[in-house]
Amino acid sequence: MATESIGQVIRFDDEMADRFIRAARCAEADPPPPSKHSIKWADPKEVAAQLERKYAHEG
Repeated sequence: MATESIGQVIRFDDEMADRFIRAARCAEADPPPPSKHSIKWADPKEVAAQLERKYAHEG
């Protein structure tokens, strides 16, 4: 089993895949309480401006 995540390939052998599936089923059967942790994301306008500066002249 393999998957791509942000340009990286993650490969699971059979044992790792079985452990991952068991952990997913366990978490699904008894989900953890919702997190109260908040993430402060960047300002969308600033991110858009940075992307435009970086990629506007490519292509």
